[in-house]
Amino acid sequence: MMALKELRKKSRNRTSDRQPQGSASSTSAAPEIQLLAEFPKKLDDHILLWKGITTTRLRGFFDSSGAIANIRAIGSSLREDFNSLGDQGFYFTAEKEVVLEYANYARRRINDSDVAILCVQIPRATLNAFTTAELWHSESATDTDWKEWVWNCRKGYKAPRHLQYLEEVDLIRGTTCTTPNEAICQLRSFHDITHLDVLNTPSGGSLTQFYVRLKTEDTLTQSARVWACETSAK
Repeated sequence: MMALKELRKKSRNRTSDRQPQGSASSTSAAPEIQLLAEFPKKLDDHILLWKGITTTRLRGFFDSSGAIANIRAIGSSLREDFNSLGDQGFYFTAEKEVVLEYANYARRRINDSDVAILCVQIPRATLNAFTTAELWHSESATDTDWKEWVWNCRKGYKAPRHLQYLEEVDLIRGTTCTTPNEAICQLRSFHDITHLDVLNTPSGGSLTQFYVRLKTEDTLTQSARVWACETSAK
């Protein structure tokens, strides 16, 4: 088994594209994806979010008019930071610089045309209407909720009683864990998660992720504006 230290060094960008389990593959009838060469301007009273993704997963996401046709196409896998078994949703980040870093990483390994950056703008009023919780990494011995929630989700465990309220909220916002599941599953306790497992931005801060649960899909489909952009977009 690979040593924990080496596993922590593996490719660890949590904004990277992940195929959701149980998702349908794209069909030949899906419209061809046209990537924008420029990022759209920020809309008034909207929250601007980002996601790195392969164009393969975007087939079927848009309809012929460019509106969202199947938002589940960009859904999460099981056992990610904030979702466990039987719980899927959508991950985004507010830090464009990290998504751009992922895009540069990905296009060195696959064709440029196979990688895209999603620009997602959601009305502020829509997000404010969601029930929301925040979970942030802390090294304090008395503030372990983020570590415990991530550890249980990644291992596929049932949430402890004091964290079960997180299963009901629409949106969880918080720190991103960068370490692969294989390494997290080697840890004996959530107390073993440290600052080494936190994904930082190029500027040195920790990456904030937004996890929006699947039950919000109708609201997101109707209210979110989404553009697929080239990795070289400005």
